[in-house]
Formats: sequence, structure tokens, C-alpha cells
Amino acid sequence: MTGSNDGRKGYAQLSNGFWRNVKIAELRETCKSAVGVYTMMLSYCSDRMTDGHVERKAARYLLRATGEELAALIEAGLITETGDGYQIHDYLAHNNSRDQIMHKRQREKRRYEARKENSAGSLPAEPRQKSDRIGTNIKHKTQNKKEEEELHSSSSKEPAESQTADEWIHTAHGADTISRLRDTYPRLDMRDATAAFARHHWDARKPPGAWARLFQGWCERRADMSGIQPARRHLHTWKCEHVLQALGRTEETAQPDSTACELAKQLNQKEKQ
Repeated sequence: MTGSNDGRKGYAQLSNGFWRNVKIAELRETCKSAVGVYTMMLSYCSDRMTDGHVERKAARYLLRATGEELAALIEAGLITETGDGYQIHDYLAHNNSRDQIMHKRQREKRRYEARKENSAGSLPAEPRQKSDRIGTNIKHKTQNKKEEEELHSSSSKEPAESQTADEWIHTAHGADTISRLRDTYPRLDMRDATAAFARHHWDARKPPGAWARLFQGWCERRADMSGIQPARRHLHTWKCEHVLQALGRTEETAQPDSTACELAKQLNQKEKQ
């Protein structure tokens, strides 16, 4: 076994599109219970930090997976059979590895201990009134409890000004950048690009704007190496559907006045950013 159930807090990633995935839809027809086994395997791997691997005995005796359910998952391509168990397909593309989690916890531990030392060093030498001591103790206990919970959580977040690549990818800013680049390079495997980007930068921390610029360059290079041309960008004009819709006009009422031309210019400038 890898690890033990010691009360760790954390979360396994499950895509929002899980419910509409074709493989899942097929499983619900052929072996509905296998869908539950698959989610249990995700939870097990996240809790035990196995990087997506489930030992054969764990699948059989801990997760209570039947041979029929495992065979259905293999047939669907959601897991593959290994020498001593099963491997969840693309697990590390969506979840942190054991090394990443442990490294992050060590970093959080060092930060937590440093804060405790700073807090202890800032206490005045003179004795305080009893009421002041009680209030301070309550405050410190509450703060320490909160910091300990963050320390033991593999999904604890850093301030928005300093994020890892993986954290940035899962923010609204990251999602908008990925969506824009997906529209620019529709033939580029964006899922693989984001996973490789997170692995490449691993523990580096940067502000959201820096990650957006780096990821754009990353996708442009991958597209160029694969011979993928960017999709032709739509050029907004005074009579394009976007301008007409925004101004409440139709093709019959469209006219190249200053309002329509200025709006088209603004839309084109916005998409260049």
C-alpha cells in the first residue's frame, strides 16, 4: 500500500464534462456500477497519493470492485491494467503528483513555522492584564488552527498575486486565457498543452498576468512545432453580426456611422489583448 488514511484533506479533480463524456454514457448502459467504482478509484488515489495507481488487492478488498466492473472500465479506456493493479488514464494531467503535494506541504510547513517564530518574537516583555492574555490566546489558537488546516490540505491556495501554473490554470483568469487560445488554435490538444505547461513550471510562482503571457507563448510554440496554423480571426466591421447585435440593428438598418465604426474598432482591439 502507498500511504495510510491519516486524516489528510484534499480533493481529486473531476471534470465538469464528466457527466456528458461518451465513455461514461456507454458505461451507464453496459455496467452502471462501474461509474461509481471509477469515482471511488479517483478518491482513493488522491487520498493515498498514488499518482493514479490502484493495487489489485485495494481494488478488490477496499473498493469492492468486481471483475465485471474492472473489465468494463478497461474496455472503456478509463483505466489500464498493470502488473500489480490498475492505472487511471490521464490521472496526472488533472491532479498533482505525490512529489508535488509533499513539496508543497513542506513549503507550507516552513511558512507556518516562520510565522509562529515571528509571532513569538513580537510578544512584549512586560506582563499583560489577564483579559488581554485571554484575548490574545484565543486569537492565536484560532489563527494556528486555521494555518494547520491549510498546511494539511493539498488544495490550499496562495494569494492571487503569487500562483503556481497549476493553480492559475484553475482560476477564472486562466480559464479565459485557455478558452481564447482554444479558439485561436482549435486543432491544438489544449488538454495536453495545459498539463504539460503545469508540469514544466511545477513549483514556480508568478502573478496571473505573467502566466497568461507564458501560456500564450507555450501554445504558439507547440502549434508551430506541430504545423498548426491559427484560425483566421474574425474582423469586426460596422455591419458584422456582433456590432449589429450590440446596437440592436439589422442588416437593413445597418449604417457606417461613428457609433458602429467605433464599436467595431473597440471589439478588434479587445481581441488583440
